[in-house]
Amino acid sequence: MKQAILVLNPRSGKSSRPSSSLDWLVRSFFDRGIDVWPVLIEEGVESNLEQTLRQEDFDLVVASGGDGTLNLVANVLLRNGSDLPMGIIPSGTSNDLAACLNLPADLGECLDVIAAGRTTPLDAGLINGQDYFLTTCAGGLFVNASFTASPKFKQYVGPLAYYLKAASEAVSINTFDLRLTTEDGGFEDEAVLFLVSNGRTAAGFRNLISGADFSDGVMDILIVKKCGYPELGSLLYQAFRGQGIGGPRVVTMKASFCMAECSPEVLISVDGEKGGGMPLGIEMVPSALRVLVGE
Repeated sequence: MKQAILVLNPRSGKSSRPSSSLDWLVRSFFDRGIDVWPVLIEEGVESNLEQTLRQEDFDLVVASGGDGTLNLVANVLLRNGSDLPMGIIPSGTSNDLAACLNLPADLGECLDVIAAGRTTPLDAGLINGQDYFLTTCAGGLFVNASFTASPKFKQYVGPLAYYLKAASEAVSINTFDLRLTTEDGGFEDEAVLFLVSNGRTAAGFRNLISGADFSDGVMDILIVKKCGYPELGSLLYQAFRGQGIGGPRVVTMKASFCMAECSPEVLISVDGEKGGGMPLGIEMVPSALRVLVGE
């Protein structure tokens, strides 16, 4: 029987459903030939997880929660040089990484995917040589929607909560001077938003960056330049429709490294959670993790 660590966030968007209770998950994994060692998301969880990794010879780590939970587990694995594959039970609000990986929404099907053991490599972004992200690192307008929207609001409304929160913030457009440099060029002008992405999805918006790939070894960068309300509303509508974002006020580029510099007051989001300050030196780490995926 395989041995797994199950990192569970009971406060994530969908974890209140009875079928995602700890007892149910332990039994369901056991029925699929996996014996799990539960670790709950609480104060000191990083050190607890590190200690657990050293206690037994585990075959995999499973993260149940939103993108913030996946980020936490990935950071512990990468900082400790672990090559254990990571299984994902997407139970957050937007579940951006699960969307990029085309993981099923059904919980039982997710467990079947994990039990099957098929893996694929996943790149990771490294911020200032310290912290990793799996899907996005962003700054400016809208980025605080994921961590300021009410947990109850997110639970009942789902990913639409981010759109509604972002739309409410559009009434006050705060621009900032952004200097972003890559190995091949860069950008220097007024902006309202920059997004460094490792996939197509951010804050629940599907296909936000057309052609983005989580395993190509490069980051996709999207910048929205200074614009007015009509243009901003149009871009937000494009994102909501899953059409991708494009137009004369949008700059996109690909890079393996970038340096972003702007005012320290600009809010930063890392995998949907509040991030640190500026400047940001970001490099992509190709095939940093192995994640369990379906066919």
